[in-house]
Amino acid sequence: MTDNKKILREKLKENDFFTLPGIYDCLGAKIAESLGFDALYLSGGALSLAALGRPDSGYLNLTDLRMVLERVLSTVDIPVITDTDNSFGNAMHAADTAKTLERMGVCGLQIDDNILPQPKPENDKEVISWDLLAPKLEAIRKSTSDDFVMILRTIIGKTEGIEKAVERASKAADLGVDYVFIEGFNSVEEMEYATIESRANLMVNLNENTFAATVDIEKVRSMGFKIGFFPISTIHVAAKAMYDVLSLLKEKGTTMEMKSQMIPYSDLMRLYNFYDDVEKYSKLYK
Repeated sequence: MTDNKKILREKLKENDFFTLPGIYDCLGAKIAESLGFDALYLSGGALSLAALGRPDSGYLNLTDLRMVLERVLSTVDIPVITDTDNSFGNAMHAADTAKTLERMGVCGLQIDDNILPQPKPENDKEVISWDLLAPKLEAIRKSTSDDFVMILRTIIGKTEGIEKAVERASKAADLGVDYVFIEGFNSVEEMEYATIESRANLMVNLNENTFAATVDIEKVRSMGFKIGFFPISTIHVAAKAMYDVLSLLKEKGTTMEMKSQMIPYSDLMRLYNFYDDVEKYSKLYK
C-alpha cells in the first residue's frame, strides 16, 4: 500500500519551492491530479462556502470536514493536506482531530491561531495567546506520526507586527511544526525579514487578494519560502464562471454563447475513467 505521507515528505525535500493548489471538492481534486500536481490542499474557507452554504467564520466542524475528505481521498491518489481551522477546540480536541485525519489517510493539517468561534461577530479575527496555542501544537505533534505534516497559520502579525509573527513561527518550529505561514505580509521587506529571521520553514499564501501574490513569483522563490499555496483560487474562478453562465441564462434563456468555455461532458467522464471502466466491466457480462 502506498504511503502518501512518506511520498509527500520526499516531494517537499526534492523541491526548493513546492506549489500547493487549493481545492474544495472531488472535481477540483481530480483536475489538479490530472494536471500533475504532487499534492492538494483542502481549503476550509472554500469548503464552508461550497458545501455548508456558510461564510468562513467558524461554522466548519470535524464531521463536515471528514465527509468531504472521505470523498476526496477516494477520488485521488496524491497526498492531501487539509485546513482544520483551529482544530476544533483545545489541545484535547486538536489531538483527536489530528489522529482522526491521519487514520483516514490525510497527510497533514493546518491549524490556525485565531479564536473560533469568535466571542462576538466581527470581521477581524482575534489571535489566541501562546500559552493556549503551544499545548495544541504539542498535542498534534505527539498524536501523529513523524511523517504527518503540521502547518501553523498565524495571524498575529496583523495586529502585533511582523516581529511577533516571526517570533511565534520560530517557537512553533521548536515544538515540531513543519511549516508556518504568516498571514498579512504588507511589503517585500516584511517577507524577506521573515525568511531570514525565522527558524521555521515558511510557506506563503499566494491567493490573489494578498500582497505576496503581487510580487514576481521568481522573487518569492528566491526569498527562501518553502511552499507557495493557492487556497481559494479555484473557488473564486468557479464562482465567476457560474455567475457568468447563469447571468447569460437569465438574460437570454440560453447558454450557447459560452459553450466554447465549457469542458465537454465526455472529457469529464474520461477524467473519472468512466469509459475505461465501462469497457473493463462490460466484459464480465456474457
